[in-house]
Amino acid sequence: MSILSKIQAPIYDITIPSTGKKAKFRPFFVKEERALLAAYESEDTHVMLNTLLSVVENTIEPKSAFGAGLTAYDVEYIFTHIRAKSVGEWSTVIMRCDTCEDENAKTPVNIDLRTVEIHYPIPGDSSLIKLNDKLMIQMRQPTVDSLISQLDADKIGKRESVLQAIETIFLGDDVYHAAEEPPEEIAEFIDSLTSKDFSKLEEFIENAPYARIPVTYTCPVCKVEKHKYIKGLKNFF
Repeated sequence: MSILSKIQAPIYDITIPSTGKKAKFRPFFVKEERALLAAYESEDTHVMLNTLLSVVENTIEPKSAFGAGLTAYDVEYIFTHIRAKSVGEWSTVIMRCDTCEDENAKTPVNIDLRTVEIHYPIPGDSSLIKLNDKLMIQMRQPTVDSLISQLDADKIGKRESVLQAIETIFLGDDVYHAAEEPPEEIAEFIDSLTSKDFSKLEEFIENAPYARIPVTYTCPVCKVEKHKYIKGLKNFF
């Protein structure tokens, strides 16, 4: 029997935020840590997101806990817990004062990765959007796969984000599942909406849940205590 077959990585419990299902994960291995470091140093968002997603998928079981697909906030939340068990539960970030112009108004802050939480800008389930008495649209949170395909927001724009988030269209007594309809027809439908109605769909995208870590620090210049949140893909590496 080989040495590798005798190695048993510790296993931890976790709840997938978007589905509420229970899952288990292991810490990432040295080879995975090296891949993450290389991705971070590349400063290429596509590479970073693909590498992070690969590590999460390799370290968590069962895959059925993902449901229809991992959302962006699932990945950030799960990866933060994996990183805490793999490298350490604390991480140091440099926080800059948002009111002082002094270049010295920054300080290193230790953050507890275990305090990561999911923030819901709009409380409750806002995924079913009523546009009028006959038209409702069921939206879904953007999955990581869809984010990978639309990272260049300047070129793709909000329209594509909305298109990929549409799940079902309820028009009177008729029901249209976006996955079963020709993409060009869904796109034509979106283009036929009024600006007011389209903005309601945009609002859903803009208010998607996200992972964040609370942090408290005192500016070394103005001496004011700050209460902030760490968020964003790069901060979870």
